Formats: sequence, C-alpha cells, structure tokens
Amino acid sequence: KSLPPPFRVVYMSRSKPLRRVMANEKDFIASLETLEMESDGGIVFSAVDPAEIPIGDQLKLFSTADLLMAPHGASLTWLVLQPPTCSQVIEFKATGNYHYENLAHYAGVSHRFLEARPPMAWGSSTFNANVPGAVEAVVAAKANWEECVKEIEWARAALL
Repeated sequence: KSLPPPFRVVYMSRSKPLRRVMANEKDFIASLETLEMESDGGIVFSAVDPAEIPIGDQLKLFSTADLLMAPHGASLTWLVLQPPTCSQVIEFKATGNYHYENLAHYAGVSHRFLEARPPMAWGSSTFNANVPGAVEAVVAAKANWEECVKEIEWARAALL
C-alpha cells in the first residue's frame, strides 16, 4: 500500500501591511516548521507573503493547499481555489468579520476561526497568535483531512 499524500499547510503572512500583523509570527512559523519535521513527511508547511510571489505561483500554491492559514485579510480570498470537500481554512479572527467564513461555506471549504490576542478589530495594527492552540488546530485539521480522504477513497472503491 502506498503512503498517503502529505497534508499541505500554507500560512499567508501579512508582514507588509499596516494592520493585522502577527507580532509573534516568528514563533508561530518556527512551531509549524517543528511540527512539519516531526510529522516525518506527513505535513508539508509553507509560510509565504502573497505580495512577494508571482500570480502564477500563487495560483499553483493555493490551489494545491489542503489548509490555508492567515490573519483576516484579502489573501484569504484564495480559498476559492482550494479543492472543495476536504480543504480547510483557519483564520485568525478579526471581531465581527465573517466574510471569509461565508466565502468558505459557498466554496465548499471548511472554515475555522482562531482567536487573536488581544482580540483583533478592523484597525488593529498587531496581534499575537495562540501558538500552542494554532498547532493543535493544525493537528486537528490534519486528522479531519485524513478522515475525509479515507471517506472519498472508500466511496470511489464502492463505485468500482
């Protein structure tokens, strides 16, 4: 039996904007890189700043992601490229903004909020991620993805 494909996690940084920048982003990225190393090939993690990637590369990267993660912002629009059914989005929540939760719903992509510390409002300049909580959310997302992939494989086998 072949090994399952890796769970592809893409974090979209907001390092350049004036608002909603993750103050502890280095710790967050280091923790997810550690999770990737410990997964023995089960997780492939990328941290990117979409503003610094050519549009063709963005299309390729975001359309093959199993999990997109980002602070609330326009980069989350890329979730529409994710394959529906097993794909997921984790958004660091800006209070009262449900744009991407609604977009994910209509795109057939699972969406989850993670609370920012302090709570992030529209004009917030920075926030801190709950890094251990974010790592736990990625582990849970991977488990959900694996279950979804198994169900699809089972359904395909039943049709043959």
